[in-house]
Formats: sequence, C-alpha cells, structure tokens
Amino acid sequence: MERNRESMIAYCRYYRGEQENPHNGGDAAAFWGIEKAWVDKSLAQSDDLVVCADEYAAAGLTDFETGDGVPALLKAILYNRFVYWTSGTPSDFKAFYKCRYLG
Repeated sequence: MERNRESMIAYCRYYRGEQENPHNGGDAAAFWGIEKAWVDKSLAQSDDLVVCADEYAAAGLTDFETGDGVPALLKAILYNRFVYWTSGTPSDFKAFYKCRYLG
C-alpha cells in the first residue's frame, strides 16, 4: 500500500482528512478518531502501531476478514481500542467490527 495521506484516506470510512471531527458523538466520532490516528501514526511510522499489530496477531486475528478492503493495521488499531474500551474478546471484536464498523 502506498503511504501518503490521500491514498490512506481512501481506505477510511469516516475520516476524510478534516482537522476537526465532524461527527457529534457515537460510533462515527470514535471511528473517525481511530482512522485519523491510523493515518497520522502510519505516516509518522509510530512505534505505537507495532504494539497494536502485535496485539492483533497475538489475538489470532491476522487472517480475519482479509478480503474486506480494510488494511490489517487499521483493524489492529480498531481492535486495540475495542479491547481498551470494552475488555472484549477477539470473538466479541469480530462481531463488533462486522456489525458496527462495517455496518
């Protein structure tokens, strides 16, 4: 995947490059923030992403929904935040991701 802001934003469902979150709470606002963090941290080559990727792999999610067009590292950040906010299991994340993120 090419690493420039515009090409990465093309993978986002909520973040479109805005400086301020246009969503007023709820899932859309949270997903916007996560996608923005993914773009910003990826471009900065942040070590935080390595931690998220390692957690995602350790949870056995590396092969989860690989054909859905969402980069694995974005899913890893979504998983990291999901676990932080809910203490949910990988199975819980799969249901959350399919129902609430992909809708």
